[in-house]
Amino acid sequence: MKATTADRQKQVIEAIRRHVVARGYPPTQREMAVEMGVSLTRVAQVVNRLVEAGVVRRTACSARAYAVHEPAAAALLRDG
Repeated sequence: MKATTADRQKQVIEAIRRHVVARGYPPTQREMAVEMGVSLTRVAQVVNRLVEAGVVRRTACSARAYAVHEPAAAALLRDG
């Protein structure tokens, strides 16, 4: 079964959360792509959509500059 956009969004949110808990900092998009088993381009597309929706924030110009905006993520995961 093919994953939907909502499924991929959930995977990215969870990947960021897990990485922060385990290592203390967010993953790169490449690390997320490897973990999820998808292309780097696909991860970039999903991350950009999450940023536009306000669910993920880019905090600086860095490969690891992501933070999950928890209220928005909770709403997305509840509605998705």
